[in-house]
Amino acid sequence: MKKLLLVVLVVLVLGAGGSTSARAADLTLLSSTQIDARLTELTFRSPSLADPVKVRVLVPREAASHPTARYPALYLLHGSGGTAAAWTQLDAEALTEGMGLVVVMPDGGDEGWYTNWPGLEPPRWEDFHVDELIPWIEAHKPVIAARSKRAVAGFSMGGFGAMSYAARHPDRFAAAASFSGALDLGTPAGSAPGLVDAQPWGPWSGPQIAWRGHNPYDLAGNLRGVGLQIYTGDGDGTDDVEPIVGAQSKSFAGRLGTLGIPRVFVDYGRGGHQGELFKRDLKQTLPGLMDRLTHPVDLPSRWSFRATEREWTMRGYTLSARRDALSWRALEDVRASGLTVRTDGPVTVTTSRRYAHDARYRVVVRPRGAKTRRLVVRASANGRLVFDVPRTSTVEITRAAASTG
Repeated sequence: MKKLLLVVLVVLVLGAGGSTSARAADLTLLSSTQIDARLTELTFRSPSLADPVKVRVLVPREAASHPTARYPALYLLHGSGGTAAAWTQLDAEALTEGMGLVVVMPDGGDEGWYTNWPGLEPPRWEDFHVDELIPWIEAHKPVIAARSKRAVAGFSMGGFGAMSYAARHPDRFAAAASFSGALDLGTPAGSAPGLVDAQPWGPWSGPQIAWRGHNPYDLAGNLRGVGLQIYTGDGDGTDDVEPIVGAQSKSFAGRLGTLGIPRVFVDYGRGGHQGELFKRDLKQTLPGLMDRLTHPVDLPSRWSFRATEREWTMRGYTLSARRDALSWRALEDVRASGLTVRTDGPVTVTTSRRYAHDARYRVVVRPRGAKTRRLVVRASANGRLVFDVPRTSTVEITRAAASTG
């Protein structure tokens, strides 16, 4: 169990926020084993993973007699050293009995860290979970295919995964919960390097941008509109993991508070990094998760998002940088009349489908410390605008007169 949680501090990897490179159709179902009336174990082959992977799925008991009924979905992620069976071993089936909830429990690798490892080769856990598995589940299981009916939670490494996935894909998840997760890899300072050999981004003491691009603390501002719950303890006097992840959870919760983002934060004090407490955390969290799934909250109409990848898509907007290097790039205060772009160099912005097709718009780009650019841009047939921004800029968008240009 100690391995399960020492690893919790260190490993994260590349993958673009909003990436849609993989599809449900890419998954091949190799086998389906009915374990009991509610529980099925699926085995898939995925182009994102080198080996077959297992996923356990719990469906409501009443689903068998109501074949047209659809339910919200909760994705439960395990800790390092765990498997797809981890949450059923922690009584997830009994805890979710009668809740009208589909529970999806995927394998995340022994130390997979819910991320795409460097390069284009497997493992690409983020692609598998977010871009392949979720669409497959929504096409083949009795779930409601909507962000407002989708939540993610996990313990330890899975707590990190839940918050990292939610922060990198706030348009995919209505709620997220972490139980003793590694939520701020910089706290306490210097604790990450040397804990494990598997460091796909290199040591924490080296360039940190790839780490930061997945670190929940650094991505906290992306979580506006997501229902958040964080549970942690401070150890039991002999546990050398819970005090560390406890400090990280407190740091992350504090960051959310500073940003004015609502969250439930429970520091239960004395308690080690162990399955019985994770099971208790899930039991206490489920009512809040179900409330969020039953009474959905929309994402803010004016929104901001940042990521480190060269190209990413969020809520229909795509930002594509000229430079390949990882760097923080953001869209802020996005609305129909404009936005702010924060970037280290030239980028191309493609908007969502919110403008009148084939109409012309005035796009005024005001770069910081440079001359204002005034453009006339015609919306595409599907209502998107495409324009270049040379550096950090504010952008104003207004409908142009019919006679313009």
